[in-house]
Amino acid sequence: MIVEARAPEKFAAAFGQLKRWRAQALPIIESWLIFTHKQVLLDAAAESRRPTVNSTKEYAEAGSLVAYGADYADRILKGAKPGELPVQQPVKFEFVIHLKSAKAMGPSFPQSVLLRADEVIQ
Repeated sequence: MIVEARAPEKFAAAFGQLKRWRAQALPIIESWLIFTHKQVLLDAAAESRRPTVNSTKEYAEAGSLVAYGADYADRILKGAKPGELPVQQPVKFEFVIHLKSAKAMGPSFPQSVLLRADEVIQ
């Protein structure tokens, strides 16, 4: 199921819909709007106790539970024009876990998963 929120003031309604659907987590598809207002979105997720999953480290640093994605993806979100980036297959993916968010929302990670993470944010 997809919940759209085309403006930060729509985030609360989107989380209300997730609650009605009994969604247990929220994978976030990045866009310029979401990236620009990521803290508002992540604060709403934390308030509703919905863990989020993203593809860039910046989200994990801001409080998302998990980020897993190619380490060059943030160039586009920071304004690089996709047509000017070289075509390349990612060779490294970053896996970041935010433990404070995990403790606040309930999920726990086995030690074997924590050891595989590129970064664990306390």
